[in-house]
This record gives sequence, C-alpha cells and structure tokens, in this order.
Amino acid sequence: MLKITAPFKSKEDVIPLIEAGADELYCGYILSEISKEYAHLPVFERKGGSTCNFTDIKELKNAVTLAHSRNTPVFCAFNGMYVKAQYTLLRKMIRHLEQTDLDAYIVADMGLLLTLKGMKTKKEIFVSSFVPLFNFEAVAFYRNFGVSRVILDRQVSFETMQVLCADFPDLDFEAFVLHLLCVNIDGFCTFAHIGATARTPFSAAQGNRSQADQCQLFTTFDYRSPGDACCLRYSVEAIGASSGEPVHNGEVSPTFFKHLVDGVECGACAMYDFMKTGIKSVKIVGRQMVVEENIKSTKFIKAAADILEKNKQINRQDYIEQVQTLYRETYGYKKPCRGNNCYHPEVLIK
Repeated sequence: MLKITAPFKSKEDVIPLIEAGADELYCGYILSEISKEYAHLPVFERKGGSTCNFTDIKELKNAVTLAHSRNTPVFCAFNGMYVKAQYTLLRKMIRHLEQTDLDAYIVADMGLLLTLKGMKTKKEIFVSSFVPLFNFEAVAFYRNFGVSRVILDRQVSFETMQVLCADFPDLDFEAFVLHLLCVNIDGFCTFAHIGATARTPFSAAQGNRSQADQCQLFTTFDYRSPGDACCLRYSVEAIGASSGEPVHNGEVSPTFFKHLVDGVECGACAMYDFMKTGIKSVKIVGRQMVVEENIKSTKFIKAAADILEKNKQINRQDYIEQVQTLYRETYGYKKPCRGNNCYHPEVLIK
C-alpha cells in the first residue's frame, strides 16, 4: 500500500489531514531572525516565510506529539542550498528541531547533510527532490551517507523508478503525485519557489558585447497567485545598464513557459504504475496552500489508493478511468485529462 505524505503548517492541520487519509506529514520550520537577515526567504528555504512554515518551535513540537498520538510520522523540509554565512542560523534551527520528536529531515544541501551527521542526529535523513538523483551511482553516493529515503524528481520515468527500487531495496523511494507540476528538473533550477518580482544583474558576453557590458534582467509575474514562479505566465526583459534601454536583439529570451489554464496538476493515474515499481510513498505538494485544499487533495489521493487496495486484480485502464472520474468529481474538471495537467503523461499514451 502506498503511503500518502501530506503537507501541513500548523498544529490545527494535523488531525484533519490524518483523518483525510495522510499516513505521513511534512512541514517547514524557519526562525524569525531569518526574515530579518534574509529578505529573500524563498531563496533560503524554497517555500517562503510564516505562510508556509512553522515559526514557533513549541507549536511544532506539540504538532509532532499530536501526530505521533495517531501513529503518524512528521518530517521537516530543508530544500534550500546554503552558503557558509547562513550556517549559524541553520545550526540554531537544527538545535531547536533536535529538541522535538521529529522523525526525519528532508535535505537538499550536502553541507547541511554533513552538518546533521556532525551533530550526531538520530533522526532519519531523506534526500530532497532538489538533489537530482537519476541513476545508480547518484543514489549509491547518498546511501553511503546514511540516508533512508530518496524523493525522486518529477521527471523520473517508471522504468527508472523500478530499476532504482530493485537496486536499493534498503531505501524508500517517494514520488510526487499532486499539485505544482513543473517540466524542469528541481535540482538544476534557480527559479523554483521564488516570489514577487525578481531583479537580477548579469553580464552579457555574446556576440560583440564585452563582459563589462552589464545588464539587468527583470522577471515579472503575478505575485498574488498561490503557485510557484515557474508555473505562472511571466515575461523576461534585459535592460542595458549604460543605455537604460531594453535589449531587443534576440539574445535574451525566456527559456521556459508554462501557463496552467485549468485543472489541478495530478499524477493519481500513475499510482497503478508506482505500485509496480516499488515506490513506497506519494507526496502531495502544498505547504503554501490553505488546509481545506490539502484536506480535499488528501481525500482524493486516499480514494485513488483505496481503489488499488480494495481491488488488487484491477487492470490498468479500469483503474485510470475510475481515478479520472474521481478527479473530475473532486476538482470540478469537465475536460478530458491531457498532458498539460498530468505529472506522468506516459499513462495517457500507453
């Protein structure tokens, strides 16, 4: 049976999510000092601020205790990549978390992984999807550091999942199943989870330009949307620092464009294939979402998992048809499922 891993951000979310079907919970934790020291919070943690993360360690400790009373483990995510100057605050955060009964850390940064080992944590360590692990050697490298779970990137194929699960039976593998689909690879992305309007200086050295010709890169999108930056309609414009005029010579252009016009990004149909590959858990994305949306999503994924549990002989196509009907009922979606909203569009062409 696939475990369902759901997001939460307050103690009040715990019981409703567990009753909706969550087998595991994950959250974030961030210090108030970080908001003062680093205004660009999403760059620090990749899910920004108090709207997505716990800020009170006592509340988090109580939430973990409450979840454990229902036999539900809790994990804390550290999806950022950190520099030396940030480690004083990171160590402080870890010392706070070590005083709780938290079950595991989700870690992207190798320096933080080594720090946790140096602090002799007894909690489990999971590898975040922001570490791009796609093959045997990459997974083996991290297993040597004692990790117990690998959260796979959204782009990993069913075939690769099956190979990795077979090659590493001592590790748990997790796959994404709902919300905030991106066609890019998390571990190679510096645009992930940023908010508001980004303004980044860079040097342009193409063609006849010299490296001294500085430009400003402006990336603008709707900051009010609950989605992450790469899921929004956005534009990119380069401004010459000396001229103050836009650069329109074709050298600067968006490298990715995705506009979700309707529906909810979903991989529930792929759960049939996940069961065949050896995947142990499926993750619902959504620390930034309201709890009502996460409860609805957890109920949906639980219902999809129950179809597999109650009818182990169901064939693939019948399962997909039932799940797609459930999806339309849950999210009020009227159109046929298509690749734009699908985590694993290969299920639509098999």
